[in-house]
Amino acid sequence: MGCDIHAYIEFGASPVERELGTQTRIGFFAEVHMGRNYQLFAALSDTRNDGEVEAIAPPRGLPATVSAVLHDANTVLLSDRDEAGCTTRAQAQQWVANGSSQWVGSSRVTNPDWHSHSWVTADEFEEAMRRANEASPSACAVLAALRALPHGLLVFWYDN
Repeated sequence: MGCDIHAYIEFGASPVERELGTQTRIGFFAEVHMGRNYQLFAALSDTRNDGEVEAIAPPRGLPATVSAVLHDANTVLLSDRDEAGCTTRAQAQQWVANGSSQWVGSSRVTNPDWHSHSWVTADEFEEAMRRANEASPSACAVLAALRALPHGLLVFWYDN
C-alpha cells in the first residue's frame, strides 16, 4: 500500500502570525500534485523515511490558522445522507472514539485516513528538495509559487 501527499499552497501570513492568530485572512493559492516521492516525504517531515534522508522537521501539525478551502479539504462533513465527502454522526463518533479522528466544531471531523500534517516555508521546501535530490518540474513549480507569494507556505498531510 502506498503513501500519497495532499499538498496546498497558502499565503498571506507568516508562521508566527498564524500561530499568534494576529492574521485572520489567509489566502488559498492552489492544491498541488507532486507525485509519490518517498525521499521528498522523508525530507519534508520524516514520513516514509528509511534513514537515508535527514528531515527538515518532524510533522508540525496544521498551522493554527488555515484558509477555508484547506479547512474543508482536511475534514469530513456530517450528513444524514450518503454523500461523497460526508459521513454520518454515528460513524464520526466511532472514528473519534478509536482515536483516528477529532471533532472540528459540531458538524465536521478530521479525515481518519490522513496523518502527519505539517507545513514548510519556501526556504525549507528548497532545502527538502536538495536533501531528496528532487528537481522535478512539479517541485520546481511549487518552489517558484512559494517564493512569489507573500509568506507562502506549503501545507500538507499524507494518506495510506
